[in-house]
Amino acid sequence: MRQPAITMEVEQSRGEWSDEMRELCSVEPKSLATGGGSSRLFAKFAQAGLTRQVGPTRILTPLRNLELPRQGGAEAWHLFALFDCALEGGFPAVILDYVVQVCQDSQVVSSDPTESFLMRGNLVESWCEEVALALRREFHTLVETVDPRSQEFLSKGLWLETVLRNLEVVFEVLAAGGADRAASAALLDSLSQVTLALEACRTCNWYLCSEDLGGLQPKPSSSGVGREHAPFFVGDLLADLGLPKDAYPFVSFVDAVKKIFLAGRDRGAASATKGLRAERRAFLYYLFDIGCGEASVQNFAVQFNLASSECAAVRAYCLLDRRDGSSVDEACLILPSVANHINHTKVVQELMALGRSQNALDIIRSRLDNGSFPTLAEAMLSLECKGLYEGFLHCRDLFEAAGDDAASSRIAEQCTRAWCERHQGGKVNQLPFGEREEACLPKSGRALYLAMRRRYKEAEAALKDAPEEDSSVLRKLLETAAAVLPAETS
Repeated sequence: MRQPAITMEVEQSRGEWSDEMRELCSVEPKSLATGGGSSRLFAKFAQAGLTRQVGPTRILTPLRNLELPRQGGAEAWHLFALFDCALEGGFPAVILDYVVQVCQDSQVVSSDPTESFLMRGNLVESWCEEVALALRREFHTLVETVDPRSQEFLSKGLWLETVLRNLEVVFEVLAAGGADRAASAALLDSLSQVTLALEACRTCNWYLCSEDLGGLQPKPSSSGVGREHAPFFVGDLLADLGLPKDAYPFVSFVDAVKKIFLAGRDRGAASATKGLRAERRAFLYYLFDIGCGEASVQNFAVQFNLASSECAAVRAYCLLDRRDGSSVDEACLILPSVANHINHTKVVQELMALGRSQNALDIIRSRLDNGSFPTLAEAMLSLECKGLYEGFLHCRDLFEAAGDDAASSRIAEQCTRAWCERHQGGKVNQLPFGEREEACLPKSGRALYLAMRRRYKEAEAALKDAPEEDSSVLRKLLETAAAVLPAETS
């Protein structure tokens, strides 16, 4: 990590970088790996005061105290120092050119052992991993020791964001690999950690630069957390991050950043590949809970690539977690329009627990209108709110929507059986069942249904499986009817 006193001298000298940086940016990448090229150019940087050797095994660069690497000797050490200067100066192309034109070019070879070592791709990977670790430590120290409301925090945060963004670009090129080389697990893990640190840094900088957030209480006001038997939605957002429910509420803005981005959980490259969606949703929930205004939410959504429907869904979660009447009313106005962006089964269950069955039905209808087949819980809930004829049509609609899909058909069958058991006998037998609907009738009820339609042989077959106590009278009536009445089916 950088020593503050010396680092200040290095940072203040950036105005003198032009000649040295121009040479570093224009030099042929291969020349840095051959003939002592990296050491010669490093000497110019050191002479200009842009780097400084502060011990026999340590060089101070604009990024860190750079230790002598275990392999590669002074040439690798000086090459790493030059890479540090290029990265901090905003010229990641220097490293990218070296990777593409030297490390990933099979035609670039050398018989000299040192030069051959400098041309290996894992040398640059090693540099990336070391710099990533140093920058992450720098950010951890920042959030742990510096007042987030201070100008120092914002100034260093903006600097770290720029450097981490440049480093991420280098990582992504290395992770893509050459034609005959796949990225290592260690490299992908480091890329994920850099991506998380960059996201944390971006989030801090956005928060501190947002003028209307300064007067907000950084501790959430939600009183829903902690009650038993309630499916609090913040728990789902935390679970996506590998955090327990009791991690919320966050006690401060810094606590939110540390838990969401810097909790140290091992997620591999998952966050990088999923676009940091889980982290952004969790932080957005926190913003809603501390009373963040609509303008700031929209700005956050734009800056961090969140769709308006996703923001609305998170807002609805936050309102439901509060559980007071006005908050639930507001959530119910939002939910039908975002039914495909929420955990609809859990939302429906929560609304039913709150006595909002009509609102639960509105969500189910909105999903059906969008072509989504309901879950069993949703289909049964709709059925509970319908009478005889509406329930019959509901079951028929389920069968039609299920088509040949086995899973959907099972849901339609379970709903139809539940409806038949609820309305046994009476007017049920007068309804025009289809073949699949008939199969859902109770055994004795199916026999009666068939007999009323003069399908005597089918009725007799159905009676064979019916309980004796339910079928004895019907069997006698069926025998008499079959003897004196014409059958519709022989």
